Amino acid sequence: MIHQIARRMLGRLWWAFRSRVHRIRWSFFVWERRPRLPQFTQGRIVLAGRGDEAVGEHMAILRGASAEQYRAWLRDGHLVLYAVGPDNDIQSWIWFTVAEESPQIAPFDFGLSMKVPAGVGFLWDAFTVPAYRRRGLYKTLLLHAVEACFAHGARQVWGHANITNASRNIIRTTDLAGEIAVKAARIGPFCRISRPGFHRIMPVRDVLAMEELLPSADRPPGQKPGQKPGQKRGNRLHDPSPREFQEDPRGKSTESGA
Repeated sequence: MIHQIARRMLGRLWWAFRSRVHRIRWSFFVWERRPRLPQFTQGRIVLAGRGDEAVGEHMAILRGASAEQYRAWLRDGHLVLYAVGPDNDIQSWIWFTVAEESPQIAPFDFGLSMKVPAGVGFLWDAFTVPAYRRRGLYKTLLLHAVEACFAHGARQVWGHANITNASRNIIRTTDLAGEIAVKAARIGPFCRISRPGFHRIMPVRDVLAMEELLPSADRPPGQKPGQKPGQKRGNRLHDPSPREFQEDPRGKSTESGA
């Protein structure tokens, strides 16, 4: 009798624990040269930064996000590239950070921030207003954002997407240098981040160092992510997708409404 009660209690504790574990898997992408820019004939593309807090506030209203958060991102030196239609309505935007002379902390995902090393650009969030989706705006802004990073002095540019998000397929149609899969599990106030050769348990709201997570900072020019010195390269990209993966519905993806 006591044994059965103990088993039931342990079973309830196990399922209560599992319900608090949220998993997500990202694909990280790297560009190492400037892309060919598609023409944007349905309006204009504008870059906003410090001093453009009113633009950030308008974007937050369109998305139902925190206006103060958007203003703070601009004040902190992050950049946002956005598309404006002929009617002057903001249609889509993409946020990014360029660490020009020194490392910079950028928003990331799962409650974490990303420490971007000097000379690297990082694309970390995008959104398209529902009325303007399915028009190719995301890919157009993505490529223009990559170009903007290089124009600001980046030697390489990284972006990421939830592995089950449609934006991943769009990103993979661009001229990438490589793709890396990273897993994350959030258990209460802690996150476990892992990829082959890297495992880290850290508190939520902590800062993840990009040069530790992604093999980029000390990699010789031309060597692909995950490639050992002298190793021959196979396919330019590998597909890290599992056959089945349960997406965390609370995880932020790189693009909403691609």
